[in-house]
Amino acid sequence: MTGKKISVLFISSWYPTRIRPTEGNFVQKHAEAAARYAEVNFLHVAFDKSLKSKYDYQKEIRNNVTVHTVYMAYPKINFILFKILRYIRAYFWGFAKIYEGKAKPDVVHANVLIPVGLISYLFYITKKIPYVISEHWTAYLPQDPIKPGRKIILYRYFAKKASRLMPVTNHLAMAMINMSVHGKYSIVSNVVDTSLFTLADDRKDTVKHILHVSSLLDVQKNFSGILVALTELAEKRDDFMLEVIGDGDYEQYKTKIAKLNIADKIIFHGTKSTSEVASVMRKCDFLLLFSNYENFPSVISEAMSCGLPVLSTNVGGISEHVGKQDGLLLEMKNVDELIAQLDRMLDICRDYHKQDIRDYAVSNFSYEVVGKQFFDIYKQVICS
Repeated sequence: MTGKKISVLFISSWYPTRIRPTEGNFVQKHAEAAARYAEVNFLHVAFDKSLKSKYDYQKEIRNNVTVHTVYMAYPKINFILFKILRYIRAYFWGFAKIYEGKAKPDVVHANVLIPVGLISYLFYITKKIPYVISEHWTAYLPQDPIKPGRKIILYRYFAKKASRLMPVTNHLAMAMINMSVHGKYSIVSNVVDTSLFTLADDRKDTVKHILHVSSLLDVQKNFSGILVALTELAEKRDDFMLEVIGDGDYEQYKTKIAKLNIADKIIFHGTKSTSEVASVMRKCDFLLLFSNYENFPSVISEAMSCGLPVLSTNVGGISEHVGKQDGLLLEMKNVDELIAQLDRMLDICRDYHKQDIRDYAVSNFSYEVVGKQFFDIYKQVICS
């Protein structure tokens, strides 16, 4: 590869679109990290119910990544096989549009095995392009009620044919292996823009600002448990405020919040862009998660990049990066422990060494570090 920049085609089961503007934004950041070292095109296909024509193709450049989005109409016959065939055809149509008159990419980087692992395998057998797969999906975890289902039997084969499997945590890798998804594994974490998520402000006021960022899906994020804990805590102290950022359904919690009489303790920001999240985060004292299951949420690496300590349940791969030097971990669903640890964190949150927490984030989650990990793997794959 001497004298030629490695060319990578990213594809993903999830990616931000005009239909779902925040879906898979962590995959977008992985592509931006890889683009520090390689030439990256991103091809994503999405169904659009409002589309009248067969395809709507859009191209734009986002942070050195050339993004090609192919929107496609649903087939007139609502049959799963027709949807799959249209999905495959759209990817091959998009591929031809990107690489017409150009050399094919050196490697395909797929994200989230189901369903886009099928596409990477088809590119491999028809175009002889090796592929790697990053995995983020919590469905491999036993606590997640959503499961890959019977289709995992076929996708195990696509995974085995991949040159590398790259889950974001060791915990997720073990969960995949326990589901008989075998292959050559390398752990590559989620990434954070450390130039955007910078050190939080030094706060002097007596009110501590707690930040919660999530989808608000209660079965996973247990936001209801947080509300119960805040209610109990509010009976003994008044020096805190919960700031909530999320693109989920906040309306479902309003009645509960009113009954608990804690509306004055919560600020709901709604959906925010990445830069807006960073702006709110820099004005907070610590991050709070009470999830029942996770891999390693991007918001943790973002908070650490801002120097914020983390109070979280000890689930998924969170303990692989969060220790006593940068936060507190607790048992999932244990509201009594959450109340006690919230009480403690409110007392000590400003005693943590913010620069040390940020230094860890820069060394492990920055675009430069994660991008270099991807680059080294691409080189190994291409030269093997």
